[in-house]
Amino acid sequence: PSFTNEELAAMALVDLGKSDSIDQKLNDAMADTTEQVDPRQEMLMQIKQLSDNSFQFQEGTAGSTRLIVTINGDSIDHKISDMTGEHSEGTLNKKDLINRYHDKKAQIDELIQKINYNDQHSEEINQKLMDDVLSGRDDH
Repeated sequence: PSFTNEELAAMALVDLGKSDSIDQKLNDAMADTTEQVDPRQEMLMQIKQLSDNSFQFQEGTAGSTRLIVTINGDSIDHKISDMTGEHSEGTLNKKDLINRYHDKKAQIDELIQKINYNDQHSEEINQKLMDDVLSGRDDH
């Protein structure tokens, strides 16, 4: 299958996860779109297209940390943007990435849909978080 730049960027996001297996990386990324983690820090809230080949992923409702993924020919560069500026992280090989995720298009598209859902429902999600904080349900 062929992949859009947005799908390639989401693939890079997944692949940067800490787990060893592709399936576990996908599961971890999907978990980050739900309230299974402390959403103020970790929840994937937005994919913003910066240009034809560059996408920004926002984690957490505060939005202080963002992952910026840029597709440059055969390489996919990723960097972190936070309050102290932009920090280049590294480069992934586009062909390698596609080889590893070529049969995961449905999961990648589902991930993108979930993140877009969070973006569209950010006010409700923020409200639920505030309620959880006030009721003490987010105590770890």
